[in-house]
Amino acid sequence: MLNPNDGVCYVKINGPAGPSIAGWDWKVPSQSYCQLPGPWESLGVYYLDQSGSGRAAEINVYELDSSISVPSFIAIGRAVQMAGSTMDISTGSQPSNPPTGSIRLWVDGNNNLHLLAADGTDVQEVDTNDPLGPTLLQGTLVNPVLATRAQSNFSNASGPQSGRVHFQTSEANQITSIGVAPNGSASSSQLILNNNSDVMNASRLLLREDGTAAQIWADQIGSGTLLPIIFYVGGAERLRINTDASLTLNNNAVLNSSGPDIISQSGALIAGNGFLFIGSQKDVYFQRLAATSVQLNANLTLAGRLISNGAGIVKPIGFYVGAPSWSSATINTWLTPPFSIAGTFRGLTNDVTMIDLDIVLVHNVANAQIVVGLAIDGSLQHYHNDVLPSGAGNVPKSIHISTQFNIGPGSHTITCQVYNRTSGTLSMDVGSHTLLRVYEVWAAS
Repeated sequence: MLNPNDGVCYVKINGPAGPSIAGWDWKVPSQSYCQLPGPWESLGVYYLDQSGSGRAAEINVYELDSSISVPSFIAIGRAVQMAGSTMDISTGSQPSNPPTGSIRLWVDGNNNLHLLAADGTDVQEVDTNDPLGPTLLQGTLVNPVLATRAQSNFSNASGPQSGRVHFQTSEANQITSIGVAPNGSASSSQLILNNNSDVMNASRLLLREDGTAAQIWADQIGSGTLLPIIFYVGGAERLRINTDASLTLNNNAVLNSSGPDIISQSGALIAGNGFLFIGSQKDVYFQRLAATSVQLNANLTLAGRLISNGAGIVKPIGFYVGAPSWSSATINTWLTPPFSIAGTFRGLTNDVTMIDLDIVLVHNVANAQIVVGLAIDGSLQHYHNDVLPSGAGNVPKSIHISTQFNIGPGSHTITCQVYNRTSGTLSMDVGSHTLLRVYEVWAAS
């Protein structure tokens, strides 16, 4: 009988075997073979594992061609593989603890490699679903080599994006958040994107947090080129910050590199150190931040009217935007809603005052007839007839007036006036903004 296993075989001649005294005739040690005398018609073998792995035995039984009267037992020992490219480890349940001063490797039923210490501490070292294993992920992954690179298929150039390596949280139905943290008392962290595998000669984009500000850097190192920062939306360029500090919006220049000057699409300077806004009728206004007027450097037209020949000045008188609550059931009388602009005018002969009004009115009767006008110091100067929308009433109607006057010098007040020709209630739509702006175009002196 050959017993190459790490366990004892209890042998019973002509009967069932067991580990009790009456259950065996001979006991064959592990890793040995024996010759046993007969006679025998049947043979019982009971195996007791001593490896700690709970393995079943592999027993070979042979019949001698000669008779013996004395048994013999020969130890064969363990075959030791001194070198080779493979090693087999059977899967199973956790074995018993190894002797003090040693460790035991074993593989569970899910093919995960474990390390078992003499005190019973078991650590899963390799997870078949996670090459790093839970120990490394929950602890510290130390980089033992300077300037090493973590490489995997981050491109999947020949397949779909789903085939790329992705970072994903292991917690079910939760967001994935990638953190970057400094060490010790340092107070800055950053991500660096290079355009060259030679990272010492590359164009770079840095996302940086240094404790004082969150920053985006366009940078270069070595022979790398300093590049602009471009924001894309839907695959199209929307905003570009050039390396000379100039700014383009939708491929149109909007800011000079030399300072905070607003420039036109053609590149001509039209207003310095100020801001620009566009009215409801696509007329354009400019105002200097530190003053009440702006010197224009080129011809400019507003709503088709020439207001500057390069020497004129646009002086803002007042600007009102709001949504006041106002209503009246009075008919056939000029009424004044509660907003106005008062200011001081130069009022020379060739000066022109330009007034723009946007107002949204509602009447509770369909097809109501109204008149909207502009008054200077309470005196009606310009009006506009209109009919509110048909239907069941209470349908808002937007009314725009753009006109110009020559207003004399001194202080004057500009108001809006409305005239209700149809019985019912006329109201300002509080859900819409009302706008009144007044500016004086001074003639060249």
